[in-house]
Amino acid sequence: MQVIILAAGLGSRLQSFTRDRPKPLIEINGVPLIDYSLEPLINIQEIHEIIIVIGNKGEQIADHVNRKYRSHGERIRLVHNDQYHKGSVVTLSKALPWIDTRFIVMNADHIYRPRILEKFVAASGQIIVGCDYDRRLTNDDMKALLNEGRLVDIDKLLTKYDAGYIGITRIDLPLLPDYLRCVESVLEREGDSVAVERVILEMSKRCLNAQVCDLSGIGWFEVDTPKDKAIAEQGVRAWK
Repeated sequence: MQVIILAAGLGSRLQSFTRDRPKPLIEINGVPLIDYSLEPLINIQEIHEIIIVIGNKGEQIADHVNRKYRSHGERIRLVHNDQYHKGSVVTLSKALPWIDTRFIVMNADHIYRPRILEKFVAASGQIIVGCDYDRRLTNDDMKALLNEGRLVDIDKLLTKYDAGYIGITRIDLPLLPDYLRCVESVLEREGDSVAVERVILEMSKRCLNAQVCDLSGIGWFEVDTPKDKAIAEQGVRAWK
């Protein structure tokens, strides 16, 4: 299994913390954000390669990864996105040429408790999205509409929904050609500013519906704003 970590963005809503560093290197309780993804992923034996797509201030991320994870260098690939000011679907597209097995797509600004990643890796299904049912969703949360446990719509603006998407998707290799076609279709129809979640929606429109892996009650955080950062710091301390 491979993992794509999208780590190219500007982090504009965290401006006070990203003036001199990229978003994935913002520290949560003294630990760079990206380490919360890398350390548990490295400990999962099924994952043989982690592809990190860097962009904004990407040389800092490369220096950090090459220094701290030197002993795991054969399992980590750094890919540069020089169009990092565009949507995350463009960042995703930079990693896809390296995919040769089933793969996970996730963001560098999410902190998952290791048990979430372990459960998600072990889940069965050709297309899987991680969701939870135990949050009170806000306007900024990605919402998922389901039908018998399968995703039929996903958007922050949904008024009717069943669960919250937690930013992690898995695709099995036989569906990679379909996934690539959906990426191309989304870019052609909606432009290069769209988010990566539009690809999963495009697959559902083609009756390739993702199954939901219920990750409720385990614990995760998304860090998009200074408030998110403070909440994550308090929450991660409570995990220990």
